[in-house]
Amino acid sequence: MKPGKRTRDLGLAAAGMAMLGLAGCGFHLRRPVALPPAMSHVHLQVNSGSLAFRRELERSLELAGVTLEDHGGPGVAEMNVPVATYSNDMMTLGGYTQISEYAVRFHVQFYIDSDRGESIVGRQRLDMQREYSYQSNQTIGTSGQIEQIERGMVDDMVQSMMLRIRAATLHPEAARRADPAAVAPLDATPGLPGSSQDPIGN
Repeated sequence: MKPGKRTRDLGLAAAGMAMLGLAGCGFHLRRPVALPPAMSHVHLQVNSGSLAFRRELERSLELAGVTLEDHGGPGVAEMNVPVATYSNDMMTLGGYTQISEYAVRFHVQFYIDSDRGESIVGRQRLDMQREYSYQSNQTIGTSGQIEQIERGMVDDMVQSMMLRIRAATLHPEAARRADPAAVAPLDATPGLPGSSQDPIGN
């Protein structure tokens, strides 16, 4: 065996062992999600106006082999996201330290129908929450912290949605049933001034 080839083979083996180690620690490479055949072409409607969320959802659908269409029609499934909002909710009010604790909550509802109006995925509700501390004299740092939290929540939310959609391939009958909790979102509770409830990723 040539020295160069042995070095390359050892490098590939080491890389493989490293990935196995990461998998054992809970790290997993993201793979395209197998979607129902009726979703080969999709007209996506996101009514919240959240650009970051919409872009990530579009990207994930396209990676899964979906062709996104500008309009509905024969052979085009309809994916609707009527709700995609987050709220900043106060958990504890700071005292002499002037540090308060808040929770960022991301709420999404979606459903998917075939081109004939038949349910592929019944209306679903997903909720996520992240917590952070707010210090009154560090508003710039807090703003950056919130943006980072929101970006992470968008990514996690889209992955959760894609897994729900994948379940429609494995268990189509169960997937057609709507989530009983999928109702209009409640009014936001008080949070940071001017940001109690807004579309995520403006």
